[in-house]
Amino acid sequence: MSIRARLVFDVDDARRMITVKYFGDLDSKTIADTLAAQFQSLEQPWLYDSLFDMRRFEGVVVLDDLAQMARAWNQAARGRDAGRLTAIVSADPLTHARQKAYEAGLPLRIVRTFNELTEATQWLEAMRNATDPKLAS
Repeated sequence: MSIRARLVFDVDDARRMITVKYFGDLDSKTIADTLAAQFQSLEQPWLYDSLFDMRRFEGVVVLDDLAQMARAWNQAARGRDAGRLTAIVSADPLTHARQKAYEAGLPLRIVRTFNELTEATQWLEAMRNATDPKLAS
């Protein structure tokens, strides 16, 4: 039985954390459109750290779409996301190979890729403790 393709969002306003879970075979355009709509629904999404959990993602994000998502984000954020954190969790080697592209696309954010969710959450908590202890759990 295949997984129903979807993105699941969890927004923790108190901790300023956005978690996005990818499920199934999603195409890049659907991902870009859904992310844009979700981020637009938040008053100031650039003030949030983010965790992208792609462990159950079965698709491929096309590099051109990734670049377009980064351009749209940067136009909206206008530098107000400097120092915010982004953790990406995936076992896919392509996701890890794109680390430099993530950093180039989101130059003011601190972006890291991880194989395991526990690694990502530990990194986020450690970084948040170092920069803004009231946001760490």
